[in-house]
Amino acid sequence: MATIAAVSQEYFSEDEKLEVVRLLGELGASPEHIASILENPLQDYPPSMLFGRRATLSAVGLSSETGMDLSEVHRLYRLCGVPFDDVDEIRFGHRDVALCKLFHLVGAGFMPIDERDDLFRLVGASIARISEGSIASYSQVVEVPIWDDGFSAIESIRSLHTGVQVVEQMADGISGLLRHHFAESTERQRLAQATDSNRLLYRSAVGFIDLVGFTAISRKMSIEELASVVREFEARAFDIVTDFGGRVVKHIGDEVMFTAPTVESGCAAVLGLIDGFSDERVQPRGGLAFGDMLTRGGDHYGPVVNLASRLGDHAVPGEVLCDAGVAEGIGDRYVAEPAGRRQLKGFDEPIRVWSLSHCP
Repeated sequence: MATIAAVSQEYFSEDEKLEVVRLLGELGASPEHIASILENPLQDYPPSMLFGRRATLSAVGLSSETGMDLSEVHRLYRLCGVPFDDVDEIRFGHRDVALCKLFHLVGAGFMPIDERDDLFRLVGASIARISEGSIASYSQVVEVPIWDDGFSAIESIRSLHTGVQVVEQMADGISGLLRHHFAESTERQRLAQATDSNRLLYRSAVGFIDLVGFTAISRKMSIEELASVVREFEARAFDIVTDFGGRVVKHIGDEVMFTAPTVESGCAAVLGLIDGFSDERVQPRGGLAFGDMLTRGGDHYGPVVNLASRLGDHAVPGEVLCDAGVAEGIGDRYVAEPAGRRQLKGFDEPIRVWSLSHCP
């Protein structure tokens, strides 16, 4: 909650005070802290109060519980993006015990240590993004109406109470969802490596879509308008790519990168994105390539990825340019019209390209 200078007033009715005591007590707030908030609900609430009610172990206690050296506990949380210096200040719970046991299991000969460390960096970075996005959503979507309608202290406390419950239940919900994603990722990996014994290679379609004109119109937008447009762009890109069996790898400003397991699904996704984003303000354009690439940390690298990106840069608004790998495997649902040769940045020789479209 943002800190705003408090005006001397009575924030709660007597019934509301009883409710505040109950709600904050359920969050694990001390009587002293509850009394302070009753007097001034506009103050910042310590994260330890909001997210630490089930965290009862110190760093030393966690080390003792798991049999890990304290230095290894430090290392684990640093890899996961949560470094700590004060072993007496930070608190841990039963899920931390599970994480430490996982760290030990993965590093006990299952993976080389450097690969294990990279895996936990990936986990930490991914969870940090979920956390940052969730807290931003709470601030923007839940808190803003409370302030815009004239600050309601009791509604603020109620929302905070529900928000902490959401955070705690999210951990359980994510574990189930992660299992489904492991299954999906395994199927994609098997398909991508079905014709190659080199496990570093990943054969897939990779595409890029960017919105021509977005930079110009974004300069004329308010922050609220920009947030709405970005939200719509990201949501529609995710839905379209997912519906066609692909995966959104990342957003880079007004550009989205995705992969799809086959040429056909890649064509469906990239043309679906072209159809889904055209309006009077912006025009999408795209590039699509198919071939072998390196996959690491949930991202993809290599000449095929660079080619798809450069093809998108050379397409005109409303067009998708593709490479030979796509043109040779599109089947009868799509058309690839020769579009000459292009000198693409980063490539020594001109590259033959095709313009991709639906069959008439």
